[in-house]
Amino acid sequence: MIRNFRKPLVVVAPKILLRLPAAASSLSEMGPNTYFQPVLGDSGVEPINVKKLLFVSGKHYYTLKARRDELNRKDLGIIRIESLCPFPANEIQHEIGKYKNVQCKLYSMFK
Repeated sequence: MIRNFRKPLVVVAPKILLRLPAAASSLSEMGPNTYFQPVLGDSGVEPINVKKLLFVSGKHYYTLKARRDELNRKDLGIIRIESLCPFPANEIQHEIGKYKNVQCKLYSMFK
C-alpha cells in the first residue's frame, strides 16, 4: 500500500547489548580508516584446535561464549555474522579457510 505520508521506522529489538561491557567498541575501532566488519572471527581459540565451527548473530554470541569458557572448550570456534543482508558469503569463506581441522559447521539462531 502506498501512502502520501512518511512513517518513522521503529526497530523492536533487545537493547541488552547497549549495556554489556563485552559488546563495547574502543574509539580506535571507530576512528579514521576503519570500516564495518560483517563477519567477526574468533580470537579466543587457536584455529588449528577447532573441530566445530558455530556461526551466530546478535546477543546469542555472548551467551555461547560464556558457556564455552565455563566448559573450557578449546575445540569450538564461534564466528559472528554481524550483517545478514547483503549476505557476506566471501567474508564467511575467508573465515572458514582459517580453520583447517573443522569437521562440523553449525548455524545457531536465537529465538
